[in-house]
Amino acid sequence: MLTENARVIEVNDDIAVVETQRKVACQSCAVNKGCGTGVIAKILGGKRFHLKVLNPIKAEVGDEVIVGIEDNLLVASSFIVYTIPLVLMLAGGLLGDMFVRTDDGSSSEWLVILLSAMGFLGGLIGINRFSRRIASNAKYRPVILSRKEEYISFASRSASDSLR
Repeated sequence: MLTENARVIEVNDDIAVVETQRKVACQSCAVNKGCGTGVIAKILGGKRFHLKVLNPIKAEVGDEVIVGIEDNLLVASSFIVYTIPLVLMLAGGLLGDMFVRTDDGSSSEWLVILLSAMGFLGGLIGINRFSRRIASNAKYRPVILSRKEEYISFASRSASDSLR
């Protein structure tokens, strides 16, 4: 499970809105000064954003909490979001190349580009519809796991138990 620290800023029944700060993994990397990703992360990193999460522990406004999401759901969702538009773009380009041939056997380049762009946009629209449909599904929503002080005391007890 992937976890992140957050602060509760609003509570509505079993749903809470939390504020979290985007952290950058590049901060611990030795190459971050010479890496393009590290430079972009410095520009975009550190921003705060709000997220609706499930609140089974009944956290209240102002509580510092640990928010988590199943890592397999995150990986699967990321895979879908990145691959579907690309696959449809390639399929559009291949269809354009196969079915839009000129008399001399070559394909019309602008039609291949147009069908590729249509496939990519179709993929983005499909992903948008898919994400709206699953947004209300609790399985895909992050959840508040514990208050931060409870998590810290549990982790320190677990570490001390493992040393014995």
